[in-house]
Amino acid sequence: MAFDDILQKAIDLHNQGKLAEAEQIYRQILETAPENAWVMHFLAMIAVARGAYDNAISLLYKAVDIDKKAAPLRFNLAMALQGAQFYSEAAEQYKTAMKLDKDFAAEALNNIGNIYKITGRVKDAEKAYKKSIEADEKKSFYALSGLGILYREAGKYEKAMECFQRAIDVEDSFADAYANLATTLRVQGRMFEAFPLYEKALSIDGNNPFFWNSFGIALEGDGQRAAAMRAYQKAAELKPDFSEAHAHIGALLMLDEENLREAEDELRLATKLDDNNEDAWVNLGVVLYKRELYMEAMESYRKAILLNPKNAEVCNNLAVAVHQTGDLTEAAGLCFNVMAIDKDFTEVHNTLAAILADMYKSDKELAIGTAKAWVKHCPKNAIAKHTLAAFSGDTKKEKADDEYVRKLFDGFAESFDKTLAKLEYSVPKLIASRLEGKPLHKMDVLDLGCGTGLVGLQIKKYAAKMVGVDLSPKMLEQANKTGVYDDIVCSEAISFLGSHEKKFDAIVAGDVLCYFGKLNKIFAYIKVALKSNGVAIFSLEKGAAKNDFLITESGRFVHSESYIRKSLLKVGFKDKNIKITNEILRLENQKSVKGFLVEAKNN
Repeated sequence: MAFDDILQKAIDLHNQGKLAEAEQIYRQILETAPENAWVMHFLAMIAVARGAYDNAISLLYKAVDIDKKAAPLRFNLAMALQGAQFYSEAAEQYKTAMKLDKDFAAEALNNIGNIYKITGRVKDAEKAYKKSIEADEKKSFYALSGLGILYREAGKYEKAMECFQRAIDVEDSFADAYANLATTLRVQGRMFEAFPLYEKALSIDGNNPFFWNSFGIALEGDGQRAAAMRAYQKAAELKPDFSEAHAHIGALLMLDEENLREAEDELRLATKLDDNNEDAWVNLGVVLYKRELYMEAMESYRKAILLNPKNAEVCNNLAVAVHQTGDLTEAAGLCFNVMAIDKDFTEVHNTLAAILADMYKSDKELAIGTAKAWVKHCPKNAIAKHTLAAFSGDTKKEKADDEYVRKLFDGFAESFDKTLAKLEYSVPKLIASRLEGKPLHKMDVLDLGCGTGLVGLQIKKYAAKMVGVDLSPKMLEQANKTGVYDDIVCSEAISFLGSHEKKFDAIVAGDVLCYFGKLNKIFAYIKVALKSNGVAIFSLEKGAAKNDFLITESGRFVHSESYIRKSLLKVGFKDKNIKITNEILRLENQKSVKGFLVEAKNN
């Protein structure tokens, strides 16, 4: 068989994907024609297909040394170098290929733009893409797409969309342009415009796992979790080693407490496939924490912090996990690390307050010293100042500051209900029990300090109209989801009561007045807002008889029964209409929290 026929047979096998057979023939040819640069080139392309970049680069360097003026050899050498992440050498070889044959200019400049983008040379990347577009309009769709991505990452969405649309105009079957245009719309929250473009991209290339993954993100952002899950699963099916897709599947699964083990499996797989997948490590930490595997959660969070040391939320999560293991000193130290990153990160102040409340029980001096350091570091932070006042037994403090209460409960809003459920919180049912026998759906009811709506859910059946009032906007967001309130108002208690004289048949307050020390003023305004024959029902924590009220290390006030009764009498409630019973309000550190349920009728 003639030489050309043998070479053509090898090329045909190569094109058919029969790489092993083609390689065998190429090597046989090289035995008789060891200086054949093009056969070396074909062998190198097989090596590239297998990811054996070092072998490919070695062969291509030999080939270009033999045929120094062959532009295709130079171009493919550049691609192999780029694949092996030898970016500087790759860029030089692309430039040489362009000099040898200007027909390679558009593709070479586009790839140089990609190299500059990867290496952080954004301005140079922009210039390279623009030169590629100028070099050959018909081949510009790749460079237009690269330039669009560059603009999108810089937040220049209009410019990005213009580039992607131009790419579609040049080549209307270019699926990447549709997908990138869809993603640019998605990051702007324009989901309904994005969906048909993702569908168009998938109609062109339905086996592209990256398109399915991006489509899933859009569906999830639109609240279509089931559809998003199917998209992520399709991405993972098409590319089983796709770490990001598995991470998204795990993130969706973890939203349901019953799926935590499955979520853990997906997230562990995601981290195994890509050890640098920060989101997967973070969510794995969250899942492990929810499963009370605190040591393992800590390791996941630490891995995430190594990947991004400036992530305040993850560092706070680590502090929470460490707190659960009982290492209060390390947990507090981590909180200060968070504050060094972002001292306005609300959650960390709630975290540190909880840590120091536990520390105070075993080492008062250390807790007070740490609280002082906290106030010094964040002198305007209401939670820090209130915590120090509580530890110091500040007898002059008559009420928790509004800012403290707002920030405290904003930080707890999402986890509030689950936390109280674990503490066997009994106040809502206790309050509801005092309304038994009242006519259903007859009363105008005020749920003062309504929080997430736990009390409201228990007493809705007695209300013709129910109003929820709270200082915390985030708690009110949760309360609104219950659907039990006819009106929800973000306001301080006394301010609201003072502007609603004789408006309510019943005013209830579950675990609200424990943020007031001195009770005369709040009781007076409750009386103002009650209709004649109206009733106030509320809980308070029990303190020693010798003190009227006292702020405790928890940041809440405790009161004596005699002081509560005396304060109610002082503002005009009659003794015969006051009923105070001893109750267990909840558990705290596996111990019962003793308190009072108070009922005061306004007649």
